Amino acid sequence: MGERKYEINVEKLKEFYNDFKSLEDWIPHLIQMYLPVEVAVTVGSEVKNKDLWWDRIMAHQRANPYEDYYDYINWKIESFLAKYPYFGPIFSIY
Repeated sequence: MGERKYEINVEKLKEFYNDFKSLEDWIPHLIQMYLPVEVAVTVGSEVKNKDLWWDRIMAHQRANPYEDYYDYINWKIESFLAKYPYFGPIFSIY
């Protein structure tokens, strides 16, 4: 079994709220869990191509190579950071 390697830096997360509105891709569920409801409902609200956005979300879900929950969560975060290193300050590594 894997172990969780990342923790959300809640104070830094606040700095990125507006970025999640227009990000045309999926975001890790761990981030979604820490977003206030009024922010979470706006994720993707300013995406120009909703079909492409949804396709990317579904493609990422299908690509899951892990059965263990923590390995899966770590993979999602690492995949996200590889594509978007800009969001690196959101995470602290155990």
